[in-house]
Parts: sequence; C-alpha cells; structure tokens
Amino acid sequence: MEYLLNAPLEEIFDFKTPPYEIPPKARIYPSIKCEICGEYAGEHRIRLKDGKKVCIDCFGE
Repeated sequence: MEYLLNAPLEEIFDFKTPPYEIPPKARIYPSIKCEICGEYAGEHRIRLKDGKKVCIDCFGE
C-alpha cells in the first residue's frame, strides 16, 4: 500500500494515446413545461396528448 501511495505515477500507470476517437458532444435540448403536472422535461422527452405537451409520466397515465 505504501508503494502505491508514494511511487512515481509513471511506474504505476501507462500513459498513451487511446486507440479510439473522442465521442461527439451531447446534444442539449431545451426544457419544456408539462401542461399536466407542470414539471420540466427535455424537448425530446415531451409527447403530445390531446393537443397538450406532456411529459412521459403524464403521457402514460
């Protein structure tokens, strides 16, 4: 345990460039207020129910 806490990082870890590409940035969706419960949800999680914009929980009820 003492060795791991005091050893130089280069002796414990192998630093190199990863063999894969960095993933693209996440898409950010605007928040929309549910017309039934009043909570906000990301635009991609909103559904239409009887002409109202509702969250997934209210949509399933």
